[in-house]
Amino acid sequence: MKKYEENKPFDLQTEKRPTNLEKISEEVHKQYDSQLQFDNVYITKPKDYTNVPANILYNETAILREELIVQKERREEEDRLQRLLIDKNDTKEFERWRREMEMRDDQIKMEEVVKRKYRN
Repeated sequence: MKKYEENKPFDLQTEKRPTNLEKISEEVHKQYDSQLQFDNVYITKPKDYTNVPANILYNETAILREELIVQKERREEEDRLQRLLIDKNDTKEFERWRREMEMRDDQIKMEEVVKRKYRN
């Protein structure tokens, strides 16, 4: 900062001249605001197109895309049903597995108890 304080910018007369930039910008904004029409009142109301069916022409790509979407939904539904069937049938298998794991955990706990008992 000290280095640049020594070299001050030139004092030009053009910078001292008055400018009317603010006045011009205000006039331009007023002109734009006068052209805007936010409060229009229509003599006849615009037509409501929400109930009018649109004329859609399908090309081959659109048809293939729709078919792909339908196939994807069908696959997802089949997968969901398959998972439901598997989950329904697997309860017995899960219970068997859970009992085996509990028995194994109990056996490990008993072994640890015996180890502690004889160690002391």
